Amino acid sequence: MGGHTDRFCSASGVTTLCDAGSTGSATFAGLRHVIDHEVRTRTRAFVNLSAIGIVGTSRGGELSHFPYADPEGCARTIAENPDLAIGVKLRYGPGLVWEYTTEPVKLARRTAATAGVPLMIHITDSPIPLPEILAEMAPGDIITHCYHGRSNGIMGQEKQFVLKEVVEAQRYGIIFDCAHGRNHFSFAMIEKALDQGFLPDTISTDLTFTSATLGPVWDLTTTMSKLLHFGMSLDEIVRRATAAPAKIMGYEGTIGTLRPGANADIALIERRPGNFELKDSDGNIVTAKERLITRMTLKDGRVWYERPAE
Repeated sequence: MGGHTDRFCSASGVTTLCDAGSTGSATFAGLRHVIDHEVRTRTRAFVNLSAIGIVGTSRGGELSHFPYADPEGCARTIAENPDLAIGVKLRYGPGLVWEYTTEPVKLARRTAATAGVPLMIHITDSPIPLPEILAEMAPGDIITHCYHGRSNGIMGQEKQFVLKEVVEAQRYGIIFDCAHGRNHFSFAMIEKALDQGFLPDTISTDLTFTSATLGPVWDLTTTMSKLLHFGMSLDEIVRRATAAPAKIMGYEGTIGTLRPGANADIALIERRPGNFELKDSDGNIVTAKERLITRMTLKDGRVWYERPAE
């Protein structure tokens, strides 16, 4: 979102964000420049295993051509930017990796181990079953877009019941992040998963300029409202959108908490009754009886955003 970051974040109660692998070893300096000079929102970042990061190429995705992989550069970038870089990112999907085996996952995991950080894997439309990916991961690693309704997700091809390997992985310490995004948030999948007791460990938006201005994501409170509609308690939603991701980003006790001595980052959110249309990534619409609306955002104890009077 570049220079628009502060505007979108502050208006939805967000003071701290994580970039999930937009850049790799060859492009990370550009992200660093934007964050240092254009953005006030507190930021952490995962470094893509691909040197070029998430950019369009004539040859497909960022790891569709094996020479784009730069495990040494990725680990070095993390070591050289300890205040910003917190993990390794791998997008595993059709056209995104050089081969449809677990080799890309193994390489990413070795890179994360070298750097001493967690690995985050994007799994939408994975060409191989999710349990094969989970078998290569370690506690603290992250599966993102866990509620997509496409191939090889948390419910397998039948899309009816959460796989036992997924339940076991969550108990083992693998983190499942919902990351709404343009193509990764299915109401049908969410409803079934929540009914079966499978909750996301963290709640995030995967927000881009397009999805913030044209939807269906819009902002964090809208994503939270969707989960509220399908039965998650407000307490669980708040914890998984604040304290849980803060811990992963190294901010435990200072961000996402109201304890004395913390950074005094506070979002004042209204729980408004009414009839509100909410849309998922597949174009499905539900009418919610309530939604969450940010009234004010404080960052480091100072008002950063205040909703105009209605």
